[in-house]
Amino acid sequence: MEVPVDKGGGQPAVPQEYTVRSATKSATRYIVNHITNVLLPKLEEAEAALTLAKAACVKKVYKRFAERRGEWRLVVACVAEIDLLQALASCSVSSDGLTMSRQPQPQPYRTATPTPTPPAGLP
Repeated sequence: MEVPVDKGGGQPAVPQEYTVRSATKSATRYIVNHITNVLLPKLEEAEAALTLAKAACVKKVYKRFAERRGEWRLVVACVAEIDLLQALASCSVSSDGLTMSRQPQPQPYRTATPTPTPPAGLP
């Protein structure tokens, strides 16, 4: 509980069971001993139990995910292909009739340069 400091310098009337937690120029903060001695340890215990429960739950999710690894890989591959096709369709629609790819130009047939044969009589 936060109690403003009295401008006249007097102490505010606070019950005996309250302990000063912190103070500033404008206010004094009090806390009940029951909170620090009883409730806080219970809260910490509950938070620890929650952390353990979350860890166990996450472990089960990862285990089930790993058991179906092949299926997930297939799903990811299919979604990637759909994404690619959608991107190509979007480009095609926005191309204003332009050709989307270059047509390969025929290349002249090149033969390998013949290796010169050494003159007869040389090793």
